[in-house]
Amino acid sequence: MSSDTYHLFKATAEHADVLADFSRRTFREAFESMTAPRDLEAYIELHFTPEKMCRQLADRRSAVFIAEINGLWMGYAHLKAGTPPECVKGPNPLQLYRLYVSGAYQGKGLGQVLMKKSYAYAKGKGFKTLWLSTWAKNTRAIDVYRQQGFETVGNQIFWVGNDPQQDFIMAKILPGP
Repeated sequence: MSSDTYHLFKATAEHADVLADFSRRTFREAFESMTAPRDLEAYIELHFTPEKMCRQLADRRSAVFIAEINGLWMGYAHLKAGTPPECVKGPNPLQLYRLYVSGAYQGKGLGQVLMKKSYAYAKGKGFKTLWLSTWAKNTRAIDVYRQQGFETVGNQIFWVGNDPQQDFIMAKILPGP
């Protein structure tokens, strides 16, 4: 995927409705085949409302980058500062809270583009470590993160509806300037 075919931009509160819809769609695409429908929908209804997206986009500790082509959203990366789990030992950490690519664009390098944007943003803001949490059954994502240099540093329970899912916590120390 060449850089002249897509556009990356930082989302603002005015994008909350579209981000909520896109998040619902990409979360379903990623997990509907592995998660009970009731649990999946409970999670989506709780976490991907326009109101919740608006609050996240207005949060100064958070940044969401959208990849689009001709107005069609293809993927996004959501980064947020905060206190990481104790197993994240790297200096000055930033969480890669979400990274989703629409099914039609998976395997075309867009995830790497969003990851590079995440690295650049983190380094530009003075963060030294990037960490994330991903479902232990999401082997495709785990493989991608490992290829990017992330290492598993711990685990935690992640609730999807009433389903306690095992997540791996992965971290990467960002290279210097």
